[in-house]
Amino acid sequence: MPETGPTRKRNMDRRRESSRHAARDRRGKETNIFTELKDVVPLVNEPTITHIDRIAQLRLAATLVRLRGFAPT
Repeated sequence: MPETGPTRKRNMDRRRESSRHAARDRRGKETNIFTELKDVVPLVNEPTITHIDRIAQLRLAATLVRLRGFAPT
């Protein structure tokens, strides 16, 4: 028999809260990863640059990896 009334609403609320919690955890993990990446990848140290977005960080990291592949060690 399909759920109706208060039971269905309770289940939807639980699912919604669980989804919010998972998204919050995901965002926290992403933030930690990008913080670590920022520490490893040498970014431009210009006083005019106050913020670098995540896509730019990824591009810089990819370029760094490519350049390290060409450079002799």
